[in-house]
Amino acid sequence: MNTRQLIDDALEVAIIPSFSRIGYAIRQRLYGWRPLPAGALCGRTVLVTGPTSGLGRATADGLAAAGARLILVGRSE
Repeated sequence: MNTRQLIDDALEVAIIPSFSRIGYAIRQRLYGWRPLPAGALCGRTVLVTGPTSGLGRATADGLAAAGARLILVGRSE
């Protein structure tokens, strides 16, 4: 098992960091995730759950920056 997998597994075991901005930021660096280019998702509609914080918020921000039309489903405004 490599270092990346060990770190990812540790995030999963801890649960809370795994599904927060911290978990997203760590995985982004570990796996070299790059933002989508502006306009890459123009004309696409995406439903995002949990958009008020953590991974859901980061996902919604990234998709909006790429030009997607978002439908956000959350428990709070």
